[in-house]
Amino acid sequence: ENRLVDLRWPNGVECVNCNSDKVTERKQHRRLRMWRCVCGKDFSVTTGTALHSSKLPLSAWETAARSTDDSPSAVQDLLGVSASTARRVSRVLRSLPAPPGNPARIAALVSKQTPHTTTAGHDPLAGSREAHRLILSALRVRLHGAPASMLAHTTSLSLSHTRKSLRQLEQSGFVRRRLTHIRWGYGRRRVSIWELTTTPQSIAALKRLPPPAGSQTQTVEEPVGVPPEHWSVFWSGVSAADLRLPEDAVYAADTMIGGPSFRARNWALTHLPVEALRELRTMRGYDSGEYAGMLDAAISGRGADA
Repeated sequence: ENRLVDLRWPNGVECVNCNSDKVTERKQHRRLRMWRCVCGKDFSVTTGTALHSSKLPLSAWETAARSTDDSPSAVQDLLGVSASTARRVSRVLRSLPAPPGNPARIAALVSKQTPHTTTAGHDPLAGSREAHRLILSALRVRLHGAPASMLAHTTSLSLSHTRKSLRQLEQSGFVRRRLTHIRWGYGRRRVSIWELTTTPQSIAALKRLPPPAGSQTQTVEEPVGVPPEHWSVFWSGVSAADLRLPEDAVYAADTMIGGPSFRARNWALTHLPVEALRELRTMRGYDSGEYAGMLDAAISGRGADA
């Protein structure tokens, strides 16, 4: 912490709000030293930086910043954290101006964050929080909207943080919520769907968003069963609720890929084991034509999972 304090304020601690040096150090608050300015602002070395509100020790951030590999898998191995935490750390490191292995990265961690720059014109997202940009970026590729739980998983934010950010975006006019019914199991379920608005403000903001979270290749978690939203395609025979993967993967692949539901087919092609897709490819009806092409593309695209 002392090293970061010296890097952020080489000429002495200054207020992050008004840049005044008339500050008084308070008693240590939780894990960090705290200061109070004459303007009434309380702050620490991480206030207003990429490390603000992070629960990781500062030593862990320093270790990650010194590493020459900032990929999520490397961060997870280095720090021994969960996959979602590793993705968040990797995203922060890759947003820094200094390249991996450069000592300047450590100083960049505690540099004051500034709004994203734009080439011209007013930025509707100027001063907005990083969570807001991540959520808008995730919704950009889901034009029909998504529930908060899906957005939380996509952005690696907590569900409570996602819901709070969505309400703030709703107040700003970027998103809206609608209640709808979706297929769930063999019935229907009422859910809240969040979607982008089509106002000029939202359209202008889309041009200034970062790449969608998860745009880089990530390992798909092996499912243990067919999600309830796809059960309706199993209209006869074995109930989808009783299917277990990977044991019943070939049967599920045959029903979902050969069925009428576009979403069920996409899920099967991207989530069912590659071995099941290969076996289905040899079966009659899937050994030629459109289905064969789908299976070949899916198997080829998921070669790393094999």
